[in-house]
Amino acid sequence: MGNEIEITNTTEEYIFYKQGNNFKKMENTKENKSAILPVEKTNTELANTVNNTFSKLAAGLMDDFDKLSNDPEYVNQAKQRCNTVNTVIDMFKVQMSIK
Repeated sequence: MGNEIEITNTTEEYIFYKQGNNFKKMENTKENKSAILPVEKTNTELANTVNNTFSKLAAGLMDDFDKLSNDPEYVNQAKQRCNTVNTVIDMFKVQMSIK
C-alpha cells in the first residue's frame, strides 16, 4: 500500500504529492509528470472499482436481508451470497496489498 500516490498541489516549479503518510515534492518536469501521473491514475481507478463493487455488494446484502425477513427458505442462498461477498473482499485486499 506504500506505493499509493496522491498529487496534492502543483506549481510551475514543483509537484507536491503524498505517498503513504509522507508528503513529498519533486521538480515539475515532463519526466517527473510522466512518472507520477500513471501511478496516481492507477490508484484512482482501483479505488473507483473498489467503491463501485462495494456499493453493489452492500445493496445485494441489504436485499438479502429484506428477503430473509419474508422468506425463511432463502437462508441457504443468502449464506452462499455472503460467502461470495467475503471472497470478493479478500480478493480486493490482496490486490490492494500488491499495488
